[in-house]
Amino acid sequence: MDHNNVLGVVLAGGKSQRFGEDKSQVKLGDKILIDYILSEIIDEFNEVLVVSNNSINFRKSKKISLIQDFKKDLGPLGGVLTAMKWVKDNNKDYQWISTFPVDTPFFKNQILKDFLKSINAEVHETERGGDITYHGPGQLVGYPIINLRKHGIGVKKYVETIE
Repeated sequence: MDHNNVLGVVLAGGKSQRFGEDKSQVKLGDKILIDYILSEIIDEFNEVLVVSNNSINFRKSKKISLIQDFKKDLGPLGGVLTAMKWVKDNNKDYQWISTFPVDTPFFKNQILKDFLKSINAEVHETERGGDITYHGPGQLVGYPIINLRKHGIGVKKYVETIE
């Protein structure tokens, strides 16, 4: 797998309600938490996106962009959706998004290297539309069947509602 097609994303937008303060900014040893994960992944990706709803400090690099959730209060999946929207809105060619929680100071990049090396994705062409869909082993996939006319909306409005 060519991991130039993978966008690294650090999910740092949490409210940290149970923790009591922004976890990304907590100091552990000589670094803040977000810098631990950034230092482990920065060399593995062409770009890294940090999704945070706060103004935060972190290791600076031309490879790192900071953005806010486009829709608040959706949890980690909202951060993933924000990254997907960022890829689309910025006409990026990424086919994959690899996410990392901000509060993983003991993550080592060898885990990521081993994972990227072990991916053996098979490609099966179909006659239906769309670009690429990945179905992993044991993954449950559901496709909604909805009568949009019955609900008085078109495809564009349906997709906008999902986004």
